[in-house]
Amino acid sequence: MNKPEKSSKAPLVICGLPVEEFLFWCNDPTARELISHYKQKAKDAKASGDSRSEWNFMTAHANQALEALEKGKIDIACREFFHLGEVSDSINRIPQEDTEYAFELMEAHRIRTAPLRSKVIFAKYLKHTAQKLAQENWQSDTDQQIRISEMADIVWGKLYERITTEFSESTRESALEALPDLPVGLRPWLRELAPDYAKKPGRPRKK
Repeated sequence: MNKPEKSSKAPLVICGLPVEEFLFWCNDPTARELISHYKQKAKDAKASGDSRSEWNFMTAHANQALEALEKGKIDIACREFFHLGEVSDSINRIPQEDTEYAFELMEAHRIRTAPLRSKVIFAKYLKHTAQKLAQENWQSDTDQQIRISEMADIVWGKLYERITTEFSESTRESALEALPDLPVGLRPWLRELAPDYAKKPGRPRKK
């Protein structure tokens, strides 16, 4: 399979960071530090007698963000961090302070982890994404027709499209190096969660 043409679509940005930068940051202790910061802010505010409902929302979204990170559900973590930002912006006395604090943490993370943005880190992200995409496709495969080899073709194309459309230019090259040159390279990852019928040799019989 030939690699498709690169798209001119604007890269996806989350919390002011390109998507892959945000993913790295979510795996860093500073992500949890920021969650703790939000929770402590809400706790202190309520202890001082501030009864605004925003503080309860902040605590709830912070807890959900932490739970998502612990379970590796980065998509849910993205959503909860977005809501945390919304709640923070709605509380007049803290948005500027929290914004500066968050960006200080992110910048410190970028500087500290720059040498670690290697093929191994990207491979971990790609494996997670590949397995998630495959699982979604197999769940909808009611006729049980998609074998591992075919699923590898499907997922490889989606991974390549995601890298070339959502990753920033500064990290796209490293991500492409981590992506197997051919779909067959994804098969070991997909075999870990493939349903039994998908592991059978040969092509499925036509119904």
